[in-house]
Order: sequence, then C-alpha cells, then structure tokens
Amino acid sequence: MNFFFLSPATPDVEPTRDPCYPSPCGLNSQCAVSADNIPSCSCSPTFIGSPPNCRPECHVNSECPTNQACIKQKCTDPCVGLCGFNALCQVTLHQARCTCPESYTGDPFTVCSEIICKKIPATFTRNN
Repeated sequence: MNFFFLSPATPDVEPTRDPCYPSPCGLNSQCAVSADNIPSCSCSPTFIGSPPNCRPECHVNSECPTNQACIKQKCTDPCVGLCGFNALCQVTLHQARCTCPESYTGDPFTVCSEIICKKIPATFTRNN
C-alpha cells in the first residue's frame, strides 16, 4: 500500500503588482507607492508644475524675473561667484554687471582696492 501526502491547498495568491511600473506619472516626475499600494506622483526635485506636466523652471532669461537669469534651467542670481573681492554686482535685465565701488579701483572681476590719498602738507612761501 502506497501513501501519498498531499500538501494543504494554498489559495492562489496573485503577486502584488508595482503600481509605479510602468510609471503613471509622466516625464520629469517620480512615483512613490503608499502603504495601501496606490501610486503617488510628484515632480522631480529640480522641476516645477504638477505631474504629468513637470517642467524645468526656465529655458530662457525672459521666463525669469529681470533680476535673475536662467542658469541650468533655474532662475537664479547671476551675480553669485561672478565678481571679485570688494566688487559690487548689479543685475539689469538678467545681465550681471561688476563694478568697483566709489573710492575703489581695479578689475571688478578679480579685486577692487581702496584708493588711498596721501595728504601732502601745504608749504607756504613768503613773497617779499
């Protein structure tokens, strides 16, 4: 007599599907799965908008305020790291301009040095 042991029947368990694959979020976005297995979409860190319409902040200067410039697709201050020591930076229509302040001289892209005036004592001569 042969005995066969049957394993207890296991219910067919469907493997959980990743709701973020393929991503339902669109370009320039990221997908996260919630505890109840629902996908949640958000724009990638350097992008703005709402999925599926995430986009860079800018492509050209005119998309930024006039005191900023479009640098690496972000509206940023174009003065950062541009001017030299003691120099002033002013942004007009997206363009940075470096200058030495009043009473300073030099190359505003490297260093501005204070102009030092030495007072020469006046000498008076007597006219006879």
